[in-house]
Amino acid sequence: MVASQLEAELLSFLWNVVFESSSYLAGEAVTTWSIAYVHSGANQSCEAIARSVTRDQRYASYVGKDGPSWLLPMIHADAVRADNGY
Repeated sequence: MVASQLEAELLSFLWNVVFESSSYLAGEAVTTWSIAYVHSGANQSCEAIARSVTRDQRYASYVGKDGPSWLLPMIHADAVRADNGY
């Protein structure tokens, strides 16, 4: 239970997220990442994945291979928007 959307978003930073890679270069690149604001309409597939994870309690990754049938067209649409400067 949180009091506001802002509180919920800030609490999400407390989650322990682990990224693993056998690539040393990828590991070095990750250490330079930062948080950037992105308009919610710019990445609708990410929004849809997050909603399906919480709604359907999908706590293991299903995106890596043979994800849900609705996801691929959404990823393509996001890519087209990105190419058009959205």
